[in-house]
Amino acid sequence: VGNNKIAHMKFLFAIFIAFSACQTLYSQVYETNLIIEKAEKELQVAVGEHLFHYFILDQDSKYAYKTKSGKVKHALLTKKSQTKGDFIAVGVKFTLQHPDFNYNYVRKYVNIKLDSALNLKGIPYTDFIPEFLKKNNPCNWLSEKDIHEVLEGLNLTKSKYPLFRRLDFDVQT
Repeated sequence: VGNNKIAHMKFLFAIFIAFSACQTLYSQVYETNLIIEKAEKELQVAVGEHLFHYFILDQDSKYAYKTKSGKVKHALLTKKSQTKGDFIAVGVKFTLQHPDFNYNYVRKYVNIKLDSALNLKGIPYTDFIPEFLKKNNPCNWLSEKDIHEVLEGLNLTKSKYPLFRRLDFDVQT
């Protein structure tokens, strides 16, 4: 009877190990460095080699995963780690830091969306990048000095508040 009980326990333990192995094989887990490398390749295709080097990985990149209980959760994508749970999708955010595009209050990021197999989901939005940057040409925009001179030439009524300059894009044109 004692040996039968031990054999039964060994059998249950083997089933538990097999089930755990299947769960591990079923869940999709990635090294985050692999995800970032894949997103960087997609970014390079989207913006070109000359502009790619001006993008940096944003700390606000997130991925979605499913827990063992079936809940969908989100986590920050950090370097040198591994994704949690069953990987669903990721949005890897890259921020443009070009010296000729040093403006506040404008969109400067490209979000590379990848699915659970790390395939690109949709076309990355790059319409906010000025044509002179896309074509690798010198900046053809007014400088801060030029803008200041234009404003001084308008003879505007003096305000008690300092001038506030802001660049806005007309997304229609």
